[in-house]
Amino acid sequence: MKSCAIVVTYPERYWPNPAKKCLDSIEGRWPKSYKKFVYPDNMNNQTTLTNGQFLKLYDEQPEWANFRKRNIGKRKPIMTEGDPTYNYEYDVIKFSAKVFAMCDAAEKCDTDMLYYLDSDTYTFDNVPSTWVEHIMPEEHFITILGRPKKFTETGFLSFNLRHPHTKEFFTEWKKWYTEDKYWDLDGYTDCHTLDGTRKMFINKYDNYKENDLNDGRWGGFKGGKHPFVNSELGTYMDHTKGDRKHIGRSLADDVKYNWDHPYWKEIKNG
Repeated sequence: MKSCAIVVTYPERYWPNPAKKCLDSIEGRWPKSYKKFVYPDNMNNQTTLTNGQFLKLYDEQPEWANFRKRNIGKRKPIMTEGDPTYNYEYDVIKFSAKVFAMCDAAEKCDTDMLYYLDSDTYTFDNVPSTWVEHIMPEEHFITILGRPKKFTETGFLSFNLRHPHTKEFFTEWKKWYTEDKYWDLDGYTDCHTLDGTRKMFINKYDNYKENDLNDGRWGGFKGGKHPFVNSELGTYMDHTKGDRKHIGRSLADDVKYNWDHPYWKEIKNG
């Protein structure tokens, strides 16, 4: 069995829900042997995790702390959540935490694979290690949820840490922040910087391969709105992104694939 680590990060306002619900479902339904690297904004917001570490990102990644200090107030346009002009695609500070958390875990762990899950994901059924390995084919570097005509969905990502370009990829991804190169992109979320890094490696290396779970293989679906729950990931997980956090599950209209699992049937039947 291949070794694996899972990364989760969350702000203060996501505790206890959805973050605790996410972590408890990982503890209960993912293989116990998997390592967990968790980065809460508030170190008091913790729960029991087998093989888990709770780490303060500000201390673990001084480059992230420097980036925040250097770039607060430099958003385009300058705005805060709750402001009617707020556009999350330019909130570089908010979404940078995900990137530095993944980079930090990749630097620290010695596992074969690294999985990232948003803290508003929920694992509703037991995840077998064979499926985890299937999702991250060894000849590929990364598994993504690509979206037609839109940036990649990053509520889920997995990385092959045994790939020859692993270290270089995470180094280049981080440079969008440490060198303030994110200004060159159309948007400033982790999705945009990931896509910028992916494009770089696609153009540079013939042996850089990606596994796109939203390429139409799953029931023919290749949607851009909520690909997570209509991909193979929906076999075991839900992603309560956006306003779905308030009800703790995806909406009936989100579910396009004809799932047979009781979890999805209950959502579809209301």
